Amino acid sequence: MDDFSELINEDNEEMPSRIVVHQGTIASWEIILKDGSLRDCLAKEYGILSFEMGVAGAVTGFPCLIIRGISDY
Repeated sequence: MDDFSELINEDNEEMPSRIVVHQGTIASWEIILKDGSLRDCLAKEYGILSFEMGVAGAVTGFPCLIIRGISDY
């Protein structure tokens, strides 16, 4: 699609005029973190921006560097 004039913003809000990038720590767990209070405490203490549960178990015992991108549009 070369013509974006027909796209509709479903939220009926104006689109932001600039892109905002957040850089920081993403914690990786092998278990589902269900306790919101614990999550908030860990986030505050260690400066964690996001928690994910998908990668930790997949790379156990395998030396590697995970680079993860998260977007919400």
